[in-house]
Amino acid sequence: MVKRHIAPLLALFTGLTSVGSAQALDSTIPATLLDGHRQTMGCWLADIDNDELLDKALIIDLGVHKLYGFVCSTGLSGDSYRFYQVEDERPKWAKLLSFPKLDTKLGWFASTQLQKPVWDPKNKYLRSEVPKQGEASSCRQFSLYGWKKGHFHIIQVGLSGDCEDNTGEGDMIIFPFVEEVEKGQAAGKATAPEG
Repeated sequence: MVKRHIAPLLALFTGLTSVGSAQALDSTIPATLLDGHRQTMGCWLADIDNDELLDKALIIDLGVHKLYGFVCSTGLSGDSYRFYQVEDERPKWAKLLSFPKLDTKLGWFASTQLQKPVWDPKNKYLRSEVPKQGEASSCRQFSLYGWKKGHFHIIQVGLSGDCEDNTGEGDMIIFPFVEEVEKGQAAGKATAPEG
C-alpha cells in the first residue's frame, strides 16, 4: 500500500523539478541558444551534458549586447569555448562570433573557438591562452581582445612562460610590433627585407 502512494508522489516531485530547471534555464540562458550550440558542427559535446554546459557557461553583459560562451571541447590544456552574440535580448537571432588569431608559423586566421577564455569586465578584455609546447609546459601564446562598437578586435598577442623565443622577463609581445608603433610606422603591411 505504501508503494502505491510513493510512485505518484515521486512523479509529482520529478515534474516540479523539471519545470523548475526549465524556468531557471529560461531566466539566465535561453534554451534556444543551448540547443543551437549542441547542433553546431565542430564541437565535441558527446561527453558533456547540459548541466555541465550551464555550469561552465560564460555570460558577458554589455548592455544592448549579451554574449554567451559555451564549452565546445575539453582537454588537458583546458576548455575551448564558442561565443554567441545576442542583441536586444533576441536569442533567435544570435550570431556565432569568430576571432582573429595569429599563429607564429602560419600567420593570421579566424576561429570560432577560444581556448581558456577569461573576461575582464573592468577593461572589457577577453583573454585566450593556447599551449605552445604540450600540456606539461608553461609555454603558451595569449591573445587579448577588446570590445568596441559591437564587436571584438585584437589588442595584443604574446608569448609567456618558458617559450624558447621568449628570452626576456615577463611576456614577449608578438603583435602589435611595438617598435613600429612607437615610430609611427605600423601601416599594417609587412615590408620585404632589403638585400
